[in-house]
Amino acid sequence: MLTFVSHQVASAIERKRNEEALQRSEGRYRSLIHSAVFGIFRATLDGRFLDVNPALVSMLGYSSPAQVLALNVQSDVFVDDQAKAALQRSFLRRGGFEGVEVRWRCKDGGIITVRLSGRGVRDEREGAEVLEVIAEDVTERRLLEDQLRQAQKMEAVGTLAGGVAHDFNNLLTVISGYSQILMEQNTGNSQLSSSVEQIFHAADRAAALTRQLLAFSRRQMLQPQVVSLNRLIGNVERMLQPLLGERIAIEIHAARDLGTVKADPGQLEHIVMNLAVNARDAMQKGGTISIQTANVDLGEDFVRTHPGATPGRYVMFSVTDSGTGMDTKTPWLTSSNPSSPPRNPARAPAWDSPPSTVS
Repeated sequence: MLTFVSHQVASAIERKRNEEALQRSEGRYRSLIHSAVFGIFRATLDGRFLDVNPALVSMLGYSSPAQVLALNVQSDVFVDDQAKAALQRSFLRRGGFEGVEVRWRCKDGGIITVRLSGRGVRDEREGAEVLEVIAEDVTERRLLEDQLRQAQKMEAVGTLAGGVAHDFNNLLTVISGYSQILMEQNTGNSQLSSSVEQIFHAADRAAALTRQLLAFSRRQMLQPQVVSLNRLIGNVERMLQPLLGERIAIEIHAARDLGTVKADPGQLEHIVMNLAVNARDAMQKGGTISIQTANVDLGEDFVRTHPGATPGRYVMFSVTDSGTGMDTKTPWLTSSNPSSPPRNPARAPAWDSPPSTVS
């Protein structure tokens, strides 16, 4: 009797130890799953969620696992039927899938790209085979890759533009040279001399365009020189109107006593062109672009609210438009009056150099 009782007690103790060891193992397993940065879930073959970890709940934009468990992964989460069918074919052929990218729909309607890896396992509770899947959100990675590819395309375009601009500049040099020779040889023929002069001016404007292409391709050395901003803007205005179209009017408000600045003329032209094109994009139905120049004095109050600025006399030019602008939630550069945002914060005034003093 005592021997029988001792065996029963020993078996009970051993069983209790095994149960405690199993509970500790399951606890470590659940802790590992719950702290994972990747989404992990178990689902039936027809798409019913069985278990989900917090990372998956956060990935889909829900606030609790119960909300996700009420979804069907096939009808409520998957966006593309083709991707869903591809996963099913892979599972039927190999019993699992690895590194398959699909698109999922979040709670707010947003679309994310996830990479799925999973396998089929037998579940005693369900009495059937279920899927154990790991989901990695690769949306931001794909966005960065797309941006990199776009940057590489732009670099290729810039290289091509630089090469074409160099060759074209050589042709313009020949045209300008022969135009000058013809003007010198025909000083007595005013009509012919005037026609040749127009050819020379057209070649000069074309050379300005090639400088912009070279600046765009970063193949032009910077050549700072003392320039009049009013005269430069006047030259750019002739090129802007065909670029902006008839629906957009250009207004120039130039200060008569404007100081000079020391800068690369090609770079300044590039800045004006970029600001004008940016303003055009904000006026799909037409409008007005206003370019203004003025002499300004930056005081200590302005410097305190604009890190990097130094007090002194400056030449200012600004580009504003009658477009839609930004909403109040979008960050914008503050003006000299922080309580009064500009009409179009995306194109806040740009500050240049003190007159004739600092480059």
